[in-house]
Amino acid sequence: MLKHGRNEVCHCGSGKKYKRCCGQNNNIIELNPNTITKSEADKIRRGLQQFVLSKKQLVDKAIVDIANKIEINIDSVINELFEFTMDLIVFDYPVKDEMTLFDLYLKDKQREIKDRVLRIIHSWRDSYLSVYEVKDFYEDEGLILIDLLTKEEKLVKIYGLNGDANKKDLHIGRLLPVESWNEYLNGCIILPSQNKEALINEIKYTRRNKEIFGEKYNNWKEFLKNEGDVFIEVLLDEIVDETMIPLNEDYYDEELHIRQFLSMPHRLLDGMSPLQASYNPKMSKKLKKFIDKIEKGEIDKELQAIDISNHIDIINSLLYGENSILTDIESVPFDNETYKNEALLFIKNCKGKIFLYDIEKTIDLWYLYTSDMKPIIRKSGSWASVLEYIMLDEAWCQYQPTQKEIAKKYGVSHSTVSSNSQMMIQFMYRVMYSYEEEQNQPELLRAPANIINRPKTEKSMLDISEILQNQDFHSIEDANSFMNSILNNGMLEQNKSNLSKKDEAKELIYSAWDSNSKREKIRLANKALKLDENCIDAYNILAEFETNTLEEKIQLFKKALSISERVLGKSYFQENKGHFWGLLETRPYMRAKMGLAQCLIEEGRKEEAINNFYDMLSLNPNDNQGVRYLLAPYLMENGRFADAIGIMNEYDEESSDWLFNKALYTFKSKGANKRAENLLKKAIENNKYVADYLLQIKPIPKILPDNISHGSKEEAINYASYAKKAWEKTWGAIAWLKHVNNN
Repeated sequence: MLKHGRNEVCHCGSGKKYKRCCGQNNNIIELNPNTITKSEADKIRRGLQQFVLSKKQLVDKAIVDIANKIEINIDSVINELFEFTMDLIVFDYPVKDEMTLFDLYLKDKQREIKDRVLRIIHSWRDSYLSVYEVKDFYEDEGLILIDLLTKEEKLVKIYGLNGDANKKDLHIGRLLPVESWNEYLNGCIILPSQNKEALINEIKYTRRNKEIFGEKYNNWKEFLKNEGDVFIEVLLDEIVDETMIPLNEDYYDEELHIRQFLSMPHRLLDGMSPLQASYNPKMSKKLKKFIDKIEKGEIDKELQAIDISNHIDIINSLLYGENSILTDIESVPFDNETYKNEALLFIKNCKGKIFLYDIEKTIDLWYLYTSDMKPIIRKSGSWASVLEYIMLDEAWCQYQPTQKEIAKKYGVSHSTVSSNSQMMIQFMYRVMYSYEEEQNQPELLRAPANIINRPKTEKSMLDISEILQNQDFHSIEDANSFMNSILNNGMLEQNKSNLSKKDEAKELIYSAWDSNSKREKIRLANKALKLDENCIDAYNILAEFETNTLEEKIQLFKKALSISERVLGKSYFQENKGHFWGLLETRPYMRAKMGLAQCLIEEGRKEEAINNFYDMLSLNPNDNQGVRYLLAPYLMENGRFADAIGIMNEYDEESSDWLFNKALYTFKSKGANKRAENLLKKAIENNKYVADYLLQIKPIPKILPDNISHGSKEEAINYASYAKKAWEKTWGAIAWLKHVNNN
């Protein structure tokens, strides 16, 4: 006999619930053995809530861990999304022995919960957060939802709805099965429909990136169960109080509003959009007048979200581009005609539909990709289609064809676009952003001798100092006369027979620095340590020449610093800060600081390395060691361009290093404009060899030259050795450098 739950649709076909139809006179309540009642679910929820409150320590730690994982401020989580985050922690986040709070609750309460209920709510462990769209209404308090990621249809009850829901609204929450419908565990966040595209794209983007770097998900449910914190990142970007609205304060969202405005037809442009008009030569004058009106603020009233007059630079960049590559595609030095033809095909198909700025950036990417990967093209369109697909995925555009539509337009298969896109995306992350590890093992960065300042001339300075101390001068004139005699006739022979062990150790160190034999350097350094266990430069030599790993080097340099700080004393640092290096006894310490900083760079300990460099500059603002030449490009390599220009302004000079650094900074901050190009041309004139090493036309030697001169190959090698990554990590900089260098 077929049994019916009282809330299920009646089998007679009336469309009514069973309890209001054929089951109206049936006093026997039949329970579906695979569901729990509303009252049972509420009881479980109340019990779970009390249990979670009793585990405050575990909850607090989980919140901190989540905030650290996604690199957000913990106060943002607590103040804006506490209930939502609690939902994630309870079901998806292991807090103890790989168990979630819900697992711990079931374990703790299993004897108190009915077997049937316990068996059913075990399925709640598989629940996940997702994004739902309201498809329709169902009775008084029901909604039919579509999961926008899994595409499943769900019936949900929201008590006290009272007509507040709208079709197309977006819900973010966790659905749990109760009776014949679903309910949200802790309610849901409701967003207006205009957030749909941005929200879904962001989630898809996150999944794709994780899969590129090795994560595997069989389906959307598995991804959402394991990566639910993606919603916290997305929501914190847009949440205001308890609802979601489009952003208008963040730069990129301001740009989104601008892009949308420039894509809409306008009466002042004969019904064309500014985007369309930018490609129509006959509309150039009208477009210029239109932009003038924008700049004067006459169009501001047409946009509620932003004052578009404040963003005239963005408008000009989007409509007119930022460099000259597109206007003269022939000037782009592609390796062969096939690569150029793919670029031309891409441009042909995107003109009038895509902003000129985006096309230029995509051509930059294509040039970099072909220069590095040298793809073999057997069919026209097989890569032009990828350029269009990648570009539309990276930047907002009203023109949004599907991948299949793009493939059809270029006459290639859908699988070709898909597979080639994955290769280019991986290239973007490897080369543009350097998210993947280098294929070769990193080698210790070796700065040139003029940066490390090994003590080859130090011995003479020390000898002169000792001689002067043994003289009894009656006037400045006597001292100057004595110094002139030394310079003209050579150093006086000193009696070395009565040297202290400490001074003997120093003599051995000077001999070690002068030796060309690695074995001899190590032998002399060890001998010096037997005479003076506090000989700092002995540790510096052993760190550089005897160790085999970065960690061993770091430990020896740190030991040298620790001993030096103890020997000199805290008060010495306070009294002489700003004068280090000028005092000979501080130089071994400063050499150890330099060695440590370079090792930290190779180890990837960015903040430690940068802090170490800044510390050195505070101790020695004159920067005799050339710390600034390492620090400025390293700051740019790590995205700290404002700090880098601060260093360049503080030590303003016309060296090749600074000219190339300033060109890179200007390109990053302003794009490939005329000022950036002029700076780069000036840098290339100053040293014509640098570009060859940055562009990998010539390899950078593993051992850097000891002596450099202005405009020399040696100077170029040294600069490229520590600035190359900064250029490679700055989007489009290598392509721009090659373009300017070849013209």
